[in-house]
Amino acid sequence: MILYLDPPAFGLPSITAESIAAATYCSLVAPGSFLVDYSRYASSLITRSLPTLHDSSSDIWVSGFREIVSHLRQIGLDADDDLDFRAQAEIIAYSSLMSHEANGLMLVYLFGDDDNYRGYARKELSTQLPFPNNYLLPNQYQNQAAERLAELSFEPIVDELPQGYFQSQKRANLQAKARQIRVQEMARNLYAATEAKLSHGPYFSGQKPTSIDCLIFGHLALHFFPTVPNNYLARILKDSYPRTRKFLVDVNAKFVDQKPLDLVAAPSIGIRNIASSIWREITGEWFERSPASHEDSSAAEKSSNEWLSKAAFAAGAVVVLVGFVLSNSLIVVEVVDEDDEEAFSEQGLDDDDGEDEIDVDLD
Repeated sequence: MILYLDPPAFGLPSITAESIAAATYCSLVAPGSFLVDYSRYASSLITRSLPTLHDSSSDIWVSGFREIVSHLRQIGLDADDDLDFRAQAEIIAYSSLMSHEANGLMLVYLFGDDDNYRGYARKELSTQLPFPNNYLLPNQYQNQAAERLAELSFEPIVDELPQGYFQSQKRANLQAKARQIRVQEMARNLYAATEAKLSHGPYFSGQKPTSIDCLIFGHLALHFFPTVPNNYLARILKDSYPRTRKFLVDVNAKFVDQKPLDLVAAPSIGIRNIASSIWREITGEWFERSPASHEDSSAAEKSSNEWLSKAAFAAGAVVVLVGFVLSNSLIVVEVVDEDDEEAFSEQGLDDDDGEDEIDVDLD
């Protein structure tokens, strides 16, 4: 089986909680039996999303953490087989809690905090992600963090102060402080719930790890392990929630640090690779077509239409790529007026006339 994941980052198996959870769960139920592939874009897969599991024995593709767990259960790889109905219901509840609260905190922590984003997250993703995702995804995550922050109201805290009392910079600092206090309050509420659940054993269902442990680890690992400059979430976990901190450290040591999964290295992706892929997409079927297909006029016409469609798609892709390069100032196009060009040429000629000629005697 092949497990397709988002690229690794932050010292973790992936940049997303669900991919971390999927890798951890596969390490739990069948260590060493999965091939992990970081080299694919989500759009290149049948499921068009990550994480995705491909079971080659049955040619089944499943995407998403819960769907991967469900498929593995059907083939006898089940970490939840001892759970009763109540425990199964708790898994659903905690899954919803993590998907909304923990993921929102991660976005605010890594991408909504300027110091953490500019000083750590953006650099980390720029080195780990292939082009053009190393430019697109950090901005996408930052926009999601801004949307998450917009859901929280901080203005009333600031507007209670007399207008003009603070300069603009002090006012911005006060808003940032109010935001961090609100975020820390949300984090403490979340961690208190996990801390209470871990009071009965090292894992959420007692003495045995289950799928919910993997999912919670995937989310909270992004709060705890990244070495960001402003590590207030990691400090809260270390100082106030010892059971949750120990849980994260133990799961990481047992199922992540040992890296029991075989890895497929992601190939480097650049302009040449993109151009080659587009050319292969256009010409592949054209040159591989059998001579018999040319005898069938309807088949030939259909193939021709498909080729033209691919050519149009490739042309559009090139236009988008050129626009992306120009919009990000990767190439600067400077327009020079004719008068400036003539003046420059005259200046160049004058400079040439003023230069001393140097004769070199080779004898």
